Amino acid sequence: MPLRKPYETMLWKASRDARHAARFASDAEVDDEHIGFCCQQAVEKAIKSVLSFRGVRYRRTHDLSELIELAGANGIDVPNDVQQGVSLTPFAVEFRYDDLPEVGATPPEPFDRAEALRIATAAVAWAEAVANGG
Repeated sequence: MPLRKPYETMLWKASRDARHAARFASDAEVDDEHIGFCCQQAVEKAIKSVLSFRGVRYRRTHDLSELIELAGANGIDVPNDVQQGVSLTPFAVEFRYDDLPEVGATPPEPFDRAEALRIATAAVAWAEAVANGG
């Protein structure tokens, strides 16, 4: 198998993460944290794919706001659907290790799996379009 370019690898991984989330989203036995993590990873890797494709170096981070700001600073227009992925950032680290909100904290809004999947799918589609010259 030929070696992939870095942006191709990120795009492949983003697509895989979105597919995994879609496959398990309807299974009530799969925790929201896992679905959210896969969706967050799809968005993160899609953005990193576009950055890589455009020759923009990025640091290792799960912070979607930082990646979107970096894209904008380098003249890359990030669609609104993808920007909404910022809401998934806590799934990258915080929700992977912290099970409950802090005592006295406002309970989080219920997790909308369908919305998370919509955002992840939009991010992958955007990265594919960029890689294909769109």
